[in-house]
Amino acid sequence: MSPVQSFSLARSAVDILLAAEKDALYEGEVKKELQNLLERILGHRSVAQLLPEISALSSFLYYCLSLRLPFCFSPNQSNYLPFQTLGEESCNLVRVSVKDFYRSTDGTSEQKVNYIPVASTNVGCRLWLSVVSAHLCTYIIDRSRLGWLKLMYVTMTPRNRLEQQLRQQQMERGVIGSNGNRGISNVQPPHSFPARASICILKRFDLWRDSFRAWSRALENGISEDLSPNCIEGLVDWLRQCHLTIFYISATYLAIPSRLYKIQYMFTSDPTQSSVRQSRPNLSILGYILLIRLLVPVTVKSTQILRKWKQNRRRISATAEMRFASVVSSRMQATTRILPKTDSRFNVKSSASAHCVLNHEHHQQSRLVAMSFVGSVLLDGVKKIKRNAHYVGKKYFPNKLEVSMDTIELSII
Repeated sequence: MSPVQSFSLARSAVDILLAAEKDALYEGEVKKELQNLLERILGHRSVAQLLPEISALSSFLYYCLSLRLPFCFSPNQSNYLPFQTLGEESCNLVRVSVKDFYRSTDGTSEQKVNYIPVASTNVGCRLWLSVVSAHLCTYIIDRSRLGWLKLMYVTMTPRNRLEQQLRQQQMERGVIGSNGNRGISNVQPPHSFPARASICILKRFDLWRDSFRAWSRALENGISEDLSPNCIEGLVDWLRQCHLTIFYISATYLAIPSRLYKIQYMFTSDPTQSSVRQSRPNLSILGYILLIRLLVPVTVKSTQILRKWKQNRRRISATAEMRFASVVSSRMQATTRILPKTDSRFNVKSSASAHCVLNHEHHQQSRLVAMSFVGSVLLDGVKKIKRNAHYVGKKYFPNKLEVSMDTIELSII
């Protein structure tokens, strides 16, 4: 297909938002009809457990039918027709892939921009990936919130569902096989291999979800105690708002998958011929307002967290220094028994660091005693101290042993 150069990219955020809103409206209608159909077949109880699947399936069906995704890789001439959703068609938009070509003319570099419709076969894979990734991530998040193991309740009878719930309570309490209630202890796991395999897989998904939640809580507690319990979810929502702010400013890439796969919109008609489109408001001012709204709370909260983190670090350092000074004092008493009193002097400072100054005629003996002193301090089990020993000055004959909170230095005086 020859490159399309007579049309311009859609730089109007209003048209793109209108197309997205109309697509969401039509997608909701498809979801409603699909849910009503499944309620007649499976019942209300089973459909209530399948809400994430129904939402993902309805969205995927709508985009597959409107964009004609099954025909993306077809080599026939029908691929030259633009692939548009109903909302994009009403706003005269078509999805395109932008590629930049550079060519050299008389020693100068010239950039030529071609707009290739996504309907062509060379970029149909990216259109598939953008649609699948957009709805797959949403489905995984929604299903993880409800629980993966609840999918087994769809195909179960009420009796089997009750037995499964009782079995799950037994596993949580750890009373399987005990001589407790006879009705509960006689509940047996399913014997069929597909059912057991499905339960194991769904339990594994729930374990991964719980592990991620535990990791996020540990991360939140490790950063600061003042963070809210849903800090990770708030951070994800903040990143989405940042992406929306960038869209308002640049009027490109409304969805994150479109930004990842470099899919933009192009007007199918000349925008200068439409008086309605020329009167569209510019949303860049709204983008700058949202940017200020996002940055101000983050700056204030980051300053508070940094200040409290420094205070906690100083408090922990002061406590560790006091403990370390007492450890050094006890080790000093053990070291003075080895060296002659005339050849050594010790000065222990309990405020910030502990200094041990060794003056000897025999440097080798001084080195051995100094290293034995360092080893005795490290073997004491003070794990909160940064164990980092290095030489300053001459490498093999240190005379001064300085034991501080951050480092253990051996240097010449």
